[in-house]
Amino acid sequence: MLNLSEKVAAYQLGLGIGYFKLPKVVEWVDLTILLLESSGIPYQLYEVSLSSNKKIDDVISLLNEITRGNHIDIASRVILGLLHKSFAKKTRNSSSDYLDL
Repeated sequence: MLNLSEKVAAYQLGLGIGYFKLPKVVEWVDLTILLLESSGIPYQLYEVSLSSNKKIDDVISLLNEITRGNHIDIASRVILGLLHKSFAKKTRNSSSDYLDL
């Protein structure tokens, strides 16, 4: 299970490469704020929660303040895993289309 900083790093990387859209990241942050105790919430998450109208680069900078550039290896593996699952799902769906012909 990933800790908060590792999850933030994954969303930071995913947002940076375009895998996640800004509304999805803000939605995740809102849910995370609801689930965590208030003492365990970095103030930057509150800033991201209010960032639906900010530039993506500004949100990435806020997320980077939490991760401080750490966990890039874990974030990369998470994103690669998500890409693999997405690709495998699309491949299965397109393969079944060909079987119906």
